Amino acid sequence: MSGERGGRRADLMLAGTFASLAVIAAVLGALAIFAPDGSSALVNTLVGFLTGIGGMFARNLGTAFDFEFGSSRSSRDKDERLAGLAQGQPAPPPKRPRPRI
Repeated sequence: MSGERGGRRADLMLAGTFASLAVIAAVLGALAIFAPDGSSALVNTLVGFLTGIGGMFARNLGTAFDFEFGSSRSSRDKDERLAGLAQGQPAPPPKRPRPRI
């Protein structure tokens, strides 16, 4: 997942987020199947809570992908180039962006 950075912690966080989303989806699916038609206030509250928490985890998953493949990676590359220039190293040629599919 995080490859060159060797970020085991980041990999575990990403895996945990994905697993949490899977568990929340399974619980919501089970509630949809097994909850009675006239669901109680407790079931409705639980569905609302899990939906909110699931949205938070989905946002975190999206942020992780944005970091790995999006503008944050470009910012990191820019920071590395500027740090090299500040230390008097010649600027490497810019990396060509990968074509998007």
